Amino acid sequence: MRDEYALPFSAKTEAAADKENNTDVISADMYKGKICDISMNSFMCGVIRNALIVGNCGDIVCFVKRNRYGFFNIRKSQGILIKCDAECFKEHNELLTGKCTAYINKGTFFGGMTYAFSSITDISKDSITISTGNFQSVVPLCDVSVIFMNEKIK
Repeated sequence: MRDEYALPFSAKTEAAADKENNTDVISADMYKGKICDISMNSFMCGVIRNALIVGNCGDIVCFVKRNRYGFFNIRKSQGILIKCDAECFKEHNELLTGKCTAYINKGTFFGGMTYAFSSITDISKDSITISTGNFQSVVPLCDVSVIFMNEKIK
């Protein structure tokens, strides 16, 4: 006996293999002004629903939800579903200091750190400083999964 058929997973083309190995991500610019659901690679914050994408700062994408800013790392996103266009929005392309809840994940689905009742006290080109009480932590931006700011937009 012999097999006369090819299984779909064994018949990958060279172009398909190159596409799988590509680490580039889709530009956040195509989502600006759209209300989206964002699937994240994080157990603690798996889906961000009804977020209005308003800008980006490198891999960190800024969104508005419930009249508050939030940020997510597009490299830690598993997918973005565009639900509709926003009627109007004000573009915002920078991280903010202030009270927040931050989810930090080094790339695995489980694990990571949750900084609740915290504040971003300093922002540099490639890291943020998060303070929780007397504890301070410098977190590389590449490890940031999601940040929800507490203060409402004025």
